[in-house]
Amino acid sequence: IMVAAAMGFALNAALEESAIREWGWRIPFLFGCLIVPFIFLLRRKLEETQEFTARRHHLAMRDVFKTLLKNWPVVIAGMLMVAMTTTAFYLITVYAPTFGKKVLLLSA
Repeated sequence: IMVAAAMGFALNAALEESAIREWGWRIPFLFGCLIVPFIFLLRRKLEETQEFTARRHHLAMRDVFKTLLKNWPVVIAGMLMVAMTTTAFYLITVYAPTFGKKVLLLSA
């Protein structure tokens, strides 16, 4: 989060608003794409702990689906909770600032 905030601050300081609107908004996505290979390489080099290796066992997909079907109310409740938090997040981060700027005529 701190890196993203710093990148946003740096972009706003370095680029004009028109440049950010035209092409500058792509820079954080490019940065994210460039660090993915490094993250995979780093993860591949890490060793699992002995406790994790000893406890690891693979379930059959049949058992996974059986558990999901057995606990379907919990699965549905979890899906609804994720949908509600996602909706609230976008209302706060996208809709509210736009509403404030366009309807309430607040300064950016």
